[in-house]
Amino acid sequence: MKNTNLGYLLLLTLVWVTFVVPTAARADTVSLTAAITSYTGLALPGGVTFMSYCGADACSAPGGTPPPVLCPDLGCNDPNNLGDIVSNHPLGDPQHDRTSSVEFWALDSVHNDLSFKVAQGDHGPTFSVNPYQSFLLGTLSFTNGTWISNGKFGFEIQATDASSGTFHGVHTFTGFINMVVTAPPPGSNPADNADYLYLTDENGIALVDPVTNETLPSMRVYESFDAPSGTSNTGTVELWGQFGSLDLTGLQNPTGGAFIDPSLTDTPSVNPTPEPGSLALLGAGLALLWRTRKNARR
Repeated sequence: MKNTNLGYLLLLTLVWVTFVVPTAARADTVSLTAAITSYTGLALPGGVTFMSYCGADACSAPGGTPPPVLCPDLGCNDPNNLGDIVSNHPLGDPQHDRTSSVEFWALDSVHNDLSFKVAQGDHGPTFSVNPYQSFLLGTLSFTNGTWISNGKFGFEIQATDASSGTFHGVHTFTGFINMVVTAPPPGSNPADNADYLYLTDENGIALVDPVTNETLPSMRVYESFDAPSGTSNTGTVELWGQFGSLDLTGLQNPTGGAFIDPSLTDTPSVNPTPEPGSLALLGAGLALLWRTRKNARR
């Protein structure tokens, strides 16, 4: 009997040391790089694809009146001096960029800006994560200006685990940020008017959280002409992921003019998620209502 109990104890100890302790206490040192790497899609009506581009600090286009313009982040170059992007022209560098930004617009209208900034530590690019859990990869930002067609932007994140454990090495996500321009009927509400982004893998398949098996939601950003009070046409969301190689697991904490919606179609499926400040006001209002009703009963 004593030998049997000792066997159970040893088995439980083995399970604890092998699975529970690493999951609960382990911390790996990680650094991240990422970039928006390419653009495909229509830039002009009539099936014409033409994008002039330049460094973000000196955008211009050859030939007089500028066509729609795409401006990659600083450091991108055009070795062949083509002056245009037909398809999959390289933009950012996913092995080195920590912030990658693409600015684009139609003629002289309101500019759009799509950018991603990786998460970093307090004192440099490295920080500690539990490799068995989801962790913050970075912040995706979008300024919703004037545009005339959908676009697809190549997107790559590299997470380097410097530990000597199971996840040592470089983990990579490669896929696309899909930008969709909505065209709701006149009189639609701001949420329906909002253009949106959603993520797919390199085969164009919508991403699924490997833990919950739910499709990742869309990020929607209000238009400048009808953004609700206290918001704008610029918004951000946090992008989270986990090792596996590198699986994206969720969009969280929208700010500014952004909100998250489960739908990947032009029609949002739910009301926009309130920002933390709005939730606090709502809570204060409910508390005041409860107190007023309580006093009235007295």
